[in-house]
Amino acid sequence: MTSKYLATATISFLEKKDDDSHTNLEWDVESSHIESRFFEKNNQLIFNLLNFELMWINKEQITAKIDLQTKSQDIQEITLCGTQHTINSVVN
Repeated sequence: MTSKYLATATISFLEKKDDDSHTNLEWDVESSHIESRFFEKNNQLIFNLLNFELMWINKEQITAKIDLQTKSQDIQEITLCGTQHTINSVVN
């Protein structure tokens, strides 16, 4: 489920590529993070596996966190850069 949040960010802010590579995610072994590609002036969405939280990064600074341990796994919408996105309609 968490990969949908990361993919939603890149689908929303990066130019679509025919091979869908704009939705690629990266695993950071040292920090145990799954990271989206950078988008919109050094923004990035990161899932911290150790703390089970979603982090919004801007210019290497954490600007927002969502603790997924206390949130429902049925989250259907996420707000990115002030725009609300319905996850199921964006990511299959």
